[in-house]
Amino acid sequence: RRVHGTHTMLKDAENNGSLFSLFILLEAGVIVLYGLFTQYGATADPLSTPYNNEGVNEFYPMYQDIHVMIFIGFGFLMTFLRRYGYGAVALTFFLSAFAVQFSILARGFWHQVFTESSFHKIDLSILSLINGDFCAGAVMISFGAVIGKLSPTQLLVMTFIEVILYCLNEAIVITQCAIADVGGSIVIHMFGAYFGLAVALVAARKRHYGTAADNSTTYHPNIFSLLGTIFLWLYWPSFNAGPASITGNGHERAVINTLLSISTSCIVTFFASNALRGRRFDIVDIQNATLAGGVAIGASADMNTTPWGSMFVGLVAGLFSTFGFAHIQPYLHKTIKLYDSCGVNNLHGIPSIIGGFASAIFAGLAHNDNYGAALTAIFVKRDDRSSTEQAGFQVIGMITTLGIAILGGIGTGMLLRRFEPVGEPFTDKAHFHMPEEEIPMYFAEKDSKDSKSHLTLQMDNDPPAAVQVTNIN
Repeated sequence: RRVHGTHTMLKDAENNGSLFSLFILLEAGVIVLYGLFTQYGATADPLSTPYNNEGVNEFYPMYQDIHVMIFIGFGFLMTFLRRYGYGAVALTFFLSAFAVQFSILARGFWHQVFTESSFHKIDLSILSLINGDFCAGAVMISFGAVIGKLSPTQLLVMTFIEVILYCLNEAIVITQCAIADVGGSIVIHMFGAYFGLAVALVAARKRHYGTAADNSTTYHPNIFSLLGTIFLWLYWPSFNAGPASITGNGHERAVINTLLSISTSCIVTFFASNALRGRRFDIVDIQNATLAGGVAIGASADMNTTPWGSMFVGLVAGLFSTFGFAHIQPYLHKTIKLYDSCGVNNLHGIPSIIGGFASAIFAGLAHNDNYGAALTAIFVKRDDRSSTEQAGFQVIGMITTLGIAILGGIGTGMLLRRFEPVGEPFTDKAHFHMPEEEIPMYFAEKDSKDSKSHLTLQMDNDPPAAVQVTNIN
């Protein structure tokens, strides 16, 4: 065992050295590209007159909310693993920061490929930063599918490739298909989920992941994860409403629709979890499926869904998401050896499909008499399309996104298999300096020789017994 442990440490040290070299190469390249191909947009250029602060005044509050979701919400949501808390929060911080920077370049490039007759410098504005956060959100969703199973070097390579493909797909479905997807059900959640699942299936496909010793949780990590859930839940209306057109009242409608949908999925999840889990709540369902309504309503958040329509989307998403955690996820692991660390298929994949089809239905019901001037602000090519054609393009956007995400994820997974795999999955110690390990107070094994004290809790259906604390000194 000692020889094996030393060999593993040497592999991890080599991996960390590769990470350093790769990071220097990528970040240096990004800085050079910013110097060559970016400039302040008209609203930020000191030489631009008259000064116009409407953009930052309109979008910055929601931008900050989205920022909190990406860097705090996603990070803490993934702290459920008992020995991967550093990796969950710190690697979310690292990978998201890189994704934001690089995606501004990649998005500017691909949009010019599809919409401009010649290349020019990329204008930077507050909307550039919001779109950068959206791309980082897709990367974090993919990270959730492989968390604990890939090394930081592999994750950085995955992020680099995913940003390029995400921006390509976004440019195609937004500028060419002209789909309506204000909150990113299709572009963000669907792409991030199925890209990550494809990577997990190819690069991290091992049967033992489901039973690995450190692939487990304890009481306190689940509380931190639930804290991430609540941050995400609170700020999700800003995520869906952030890029809505400032003309008309799309912002306010997106906030209302999102709150109605995500609150319904929250309520339904508690009922569904209790029914599917033997008349007790399962904390995994509460941490994740409560958010499904926010994912599902994203594509149609600024549409005229009617209040009850938004609630119905949240209800369906909450039910299917909870069912996914209870039954679909273990089935996929058993049958095709797909181990989905965070259950992104249940929180992001399935609800994004529900949301995509919902957006097609709502697009098919959109006419001048129930939208007025807002019709072409939401559906930018409705002057040239019927409502039925717009609904069809919503579905085409879904198919395109799934194709690019899955094929891109498979290719990325095959590349990542050429890297040295992570030494010990689901633990921080391979890549972080760790403090002296603390003995957890809750759920410690009885008579453990390493613990200073021991807490025994009665876990049966009888009324709670008194807590017994045993000193071993």
